[in-house]
Amino acid sequence: MISLNSKRLFQYPVGPKLFGIKKSKNTNRVLQILDTSSIEYEFIDIRDIESIKGEMMFSLTGSTELPQLFDGGESYVGYDQIRNYVRK
Repeated sequence: MISLNSKRLFQYPVGPKLFGIKKSKNTNRVLQILDTSSIEYEFIDIRDIESIKGEMMFSLTGSTELPQLFDGGESYVGYDQIRNYVRK
């Protein structure tokens, strides 16, 4: 089994990336929080990506819960963790 290291995978400077489903209630709640913050981010609708990227997301976090936010090698899974990330 191959273990992915998110810190190494995202070692290059990248902004926050939010993975979710546009029609999801929790994804929309997170999008509203991010839109009202000063955080610039990229939104990726997982229904528009290849399944391998979804598998990679699961490998990094061990969770299929959405939404998931990745920033600088750190991951935040679910509404509560992402809300706390925005508030820091």
